[in-house]
Amino acid sequence: MKKPIIGLVLFLMSGLALADCPDISGKWGVQISESIGGEQLAGVGRGTFRDNGTWVLKFYASFEGNQEVIFFRGDYAVDSKCIVDGFFTVDDSDDGEGREIIGEMASIIIDEDNMFMVVVDEVGFLNSNVIAERLSQAEPQPPQIK
Repeated sequence: MKKPIIGLVLFLMSGLALADCPDISGKWGVQISESIGGEQLAGVGRGTFRDNGTWVLKFYASFEGNQEVIFFRGDYAVDSKCIVDGFFTVDDSDDGEGREIIGEMASIIIDEDNMFMVVVDEVGFLNSNVIAERLSQAEPQPPQIK
């Protein structure tokens, strides 16, 4: 049974979180749907958190009627309260040579298969709440919109 997000946040804020956090390395699906400046942003993506402290994410987004593929690349670390802090660059090319935006990612690990992420960039384009769900290694599926 999954803990409610509010209860988990209060638990983490209390400083009583266990030091043994789930390993987040592996493949994750993400989804976002929110309004930014009166425009609707929606998207799904698939990414990987690697054991070496790096992460990548290919994100398919629709914003202001335009569809775009965005690539996130960066570093992350998990603290003793199961909070993930990370930095990233965003570009619009597979080879990493597109336009670049730098930002930060903070996540709360809900359990071994779910995270709540907040992604913020330096120019204010991305300031988004993202739900992440671990994908099965055997049979990857896109995240389910809840």
